[in-house]
Amino acid sequence: MKFVDTNLKVPLVLKTESFTLRPLSPKYTEMDYKAIMSNLEHLQGTFGPSIKWPTADLTLEENQYDLEFHHDLFMKREEFSYIVLDPKEKYSKGCVYLVPLLHPDYDVLVYSWVTAKEAKKNFHPVLIKTIKEWLQTSWPFKKPVFPGITISWDEWDKCLGANANNPTLKTQN
Repeated sequence: MKFVDTNLKVPLVLKTESFTLRPLSPKYTEMDYKAIMSNLEHLQGTFGPSIKWPTADLTLEENQYDLEFHHDLFMKREEFSYIVLDPKEKYSKGCVYLVPLLHPDYDVLVYSWVTAKEAKKNFHPVLIKTIKEWLQTSWPFKKPVFPGITISWDEWDKCLGANANNPTLKTQN
């Protein structure tokens, strides 16, 4: 099953007054790495309480490999990862990931992170609100889930655990 229809024109940019989204790619390696490494403690648990990413030993080369991986998935239309840039596109404010999900209640898994500086400015709720609207207007998804945001991590873990043997509850890739 395809994540999105082959006829869908995948959005390559989203510009707002407070940020710009662009596909995550190796050209952003240094910018992304700087945002990650200067926010290690703040970012711990971004993808769940038991996920210890990022770690202090993450190298620039590993980050470049990670961005190459995300870009490759984007180009194959298997997952869509975006860097969140300031409006002038000089620095990274974070990232957004749209991950395929086969689940009876949800059709896309959305993860995101923002830097501690942006979190202190209460930017993350603005980003989430905009992403929800964007999903409705520019994507075919009707039932997104934002673990840790629209559903608690405990509820998400229970959802996954309760359906562990259900073949439809998994990411598609």
